[in-house]
Amino acid sequence: MTTQDEIRGIIGLLRSIADIAETASLTGSLRGGTKVSVRYFNTVLKRVQGLELVAHDLFVPLDEESNMDEIGVASAHLAAYLKRMQMGPQERDTGSVDEALRKVDDTMRNLFGGRGRSAGDPADKTG
Repeated sequence: MTTQDEIRGIIGLLRSIADIAETASLTGSLRGGTKVSVRYFNTVLKRVQGLELVAHDLFVPLDEESNMDEIGVASAHLAAYLKRMQMGPQERDTGSVDEALRKVDDTMRNLFGGRGRSAGDPADKTG
């Protein structure tokens, strides 16, 4: 397996963790999966740090007592980061900060089933 294949698999796992965490947060179900989700996230984080894809101080392991909201957010952030790092320099370095934020917002919307900021959201307005 190539490193790129492994990264794609890791991104898929992180998205799955984020999806499960969202379902658990919204429905109150799957609470028994909290500890295993923390273990998966921490194992993935250790692996991507070992591959030197993520700086050791950029993402931190989750505490065993983390709740599903925290697990979902951490997983979505790490998946979005890895996805962005997988892009070539031309794809990563084009556009403004606003454009980059829109791309992250699109990634989050994809991870969480269409929810995210709308164009009219006050957070979307610039100075």
